[in-house]
Amino acid sequence: LRRAAKDGLNRLPPSIRGRVGRRLLRGYEWYVAARTSREGPVFDGGLAVPPPKLRVRVVGHTNVDQFLTAGRIESEIIRQALARDDAEIGQLASILDWGCGCGRILRWWKDLDQTEIYGSDYDPQLVGWVDQNLPFVCAKVNQLSPPLPFESGSFDLVYAISIFTHLDDRLAVEWMREIHRVLAPGGRFFVTTHGESYRDRLSTAEDTAFGNGRSVVQFGSTEGSNLCAAFHPPGWIRSRLLDGFELRELRQAHQLDPFERSVLAQDRWLIRKTP
Repeated sequence: LRRAAKDGLNRLPPSIRGRVGRRLLRGYEWYVAARTSREGPVFDGGLAVPPPKLRVRVVGHTNVDQFLTAGRIESEIIRQALARDDAEIGQLASILDWGCGCGRILRWWKDLDQTEIYGSDYDPQLVGWVDQNLPFVCAKVNQLSPPLPFESGSFDLVYAISIFTHLDDRLAVEWMREIHRVLAPGGRFFVTTHGESYRDRLSTAEDTAFGNGRSVVQFGSTEGSNLCAAFHPPGWIRSRLLDGFELRELRQAHQLDPFERSVLAQDRWLIRKTP
């Protein structure tokens, strides 16, 4: 259904395609949230769970169990990637969830007593919910383009789960430079991208471009939203985004076992700011 909707939108003139797409996306989110509008306050592990209208905005559905499970598993993916690089997340002085949404992953850091935890997102509603309901997090609003509202060298770890997947090429390059700025020397950046495992979502022409090492951006005029989808061959990432970084690990989703791929079918990059 998503693909049919996108195919229909692609037949519209570029000048109106983005506007119509955004309205359809907002309508879909309203409809899905309305179906669970009678849901009362939900708590898990002593923390409030975001309301349906925020969950659907971030993950595209309102299922509480799926929302919590995905956040927990993705937090473990980050932990394990750091551990393979001889780092323990609980020993880091500060971490930033860039594109934190309504705290899907942030909520799983509540026991990191020695670590300062920050979140940022360009949706004020999502940031406001995190600020009010996750007291161990300092959440701030950022804009679609850099800079972030943090000093240079502030973080030992920044992570971005499915954020570059919604940025056009220009913004991707600008944000990578900004992440480099806010990382401390030797700080790590964990980031996911749409790679080989997503080629079935490309048209024939797009697939050819991807196979030739070029990035593909669908609905680039809606960057930052879930409608915009960016696909990056590893070679493009290496040549365009890793300046000033050292690659520590790349786990391509299509090479993972079926369970790992079903959890997060995106390529997983761990890079380190050159000291």
